[in-house]
Amino acid sequence: MSNESPKEAGPQLLGQALILLAAAGFGSLAIFAKYAYAEGFGVAWLLALRFLVAAGVSWLVAFRQGIPPRYPLITLIGLLALGVLYVGNASLFFLALERIPASWASLLFYTYPALVTMVAVLRLRESLSTTRWIALVAAMLGTALVVSARGEVRLSEVGVAMALGAALVFSLYVILGGQWMAGLRADIASAWVMSASAAVFLLISLIGGQVTLTVSPRAWALVVGMAVIGTAMPIQAFLAGLKRIGASRAAVVSTFEPVVTVALAATLLGETLAPTQALGGALILSAVFLLARERVPAEWQVQPRTVISPE
Repeated sequence: MSNESPKEAGPQLLGQALILLAAAGFGSLAIFAKYAYAEGFGVAWLLALRFLVAAGVSWLVAFRQGIPPRYPLITLIGLLALGVLYVGNASLFFLALERIPASWASLLFYTYPALVTMVAVLRLRESLSTTRWIALVAAMLGTALVVSARGEVRLSEVGVAMALGAALVFSLYVILGGQWMAGLRADIASAWVMSASAAVFLLISLIGGQVTLTVSPRAWALVVGMAVIGTAMPIQAFLAGLKRIGASRAAVVSTFEPVVTVALAATLLGETLAPTQALGGALILSAVFLLARERVPAEWQVQPRTVISPE
């Protein structure tokens, strides 16, 4: 039986609804990418447009909440460095989407909470609790099951490696972000990171000759959808929900995200998971759920979503 009073229950329910909305938005990202590739977009140019639009929306929201504070130069350098690091994560994930199904990429990427735990253990020399051991074993076994069932889809070892590489880079981003973002307004930090990412991807697009404005209205609609529905909106929804239910509950509710991706991929792209892959996905999500509920030391308190979306 819940100990929450009716006065507390309202904000809690709203917070959970906001986190679910954020998870649904983030879960749509891979689907938008698949459709955008079909329209002829290259990875760098697609991500440059995504972050340009998303950064603009985030800055507008940030200014509506008050004039952003002036941060010291060293803080801005740290934010820009995180943006550059995030470029590696996003590049690997979206390159993986060119090679493997969206459902595979999403489930493999969601091993990052287990990787965060392993990196934190190595850095802090903490012993693993029984719950964390179970979660790590479940994540590794789940990963093996996801990539083991070939079915009708040709396995791309490079695509699998890229999805797992994106998870590893993001785990480093989460840990560094948790340290460097302490005390900063999350919406401002998010806007700075997205701005830096946009600048890097724009430079890569210019050098690689990917920049083109002669695309169909459908293609532009996909870009706007990816930037607003798949990036800016869920970030703002997550931050609003985080204030109401806290990081631990938000992390648990966020496990809905890959479920959305798998469901949308099946409905819109015709993707299917073999029974063993579905079991693997369930093990990965179980690991995320266990790690999210585990009480962790203060040094482990990293909140990736206060900065930017994973993919």
